[in-house]
Amino acid sequence: EPVSAMDPAGTAELIQTVQTIPEEKREGNTAAAIRITEDGGRLLVSHRGVDAIAVLPLDGEGLPGAPTLSPCVRGPRDFLLSGETVLVGSQRDGAVRAYQLEGEALRDTGYELKMPEPVCLIQTFR
Repeated sequence: EPVSAMDPAGTAELIQTVQTIPEEKREGNTAAAIRITEDGGRLLVSHRGVDAIAVLPLDGEGLPGAPTLSPCVRGPRDFLLSGETVLVGSQRDGAVRAYQLEGEALRDTGYELKMPEPVCLIQTFR
């Protein structure tokens, strides 16, 4: 997957190509959501097919390092970051499941909210 940089004039330049999952797991897999943690230190990518979230550390220039794959819900479509909590929507299981981001891995907290086919998660503020 390509990583691009955008200059102030709006021109994108390809600066790096990054594999977020191993080559042997690419067939039948599709990436869905991509997010950067609030501290700017990690990039997360949800993958349907392997049913995992890839967590990549970001260096001081914002370039990603090697990914760690953490298994998650079936059919992870979208996810929401709130501090070190990652809420993952399972389009196939009809639920949103909570995980704890620990370094570059996700730990299942056991908390789950059932709902039909969540495809987009949005944080609201009151």
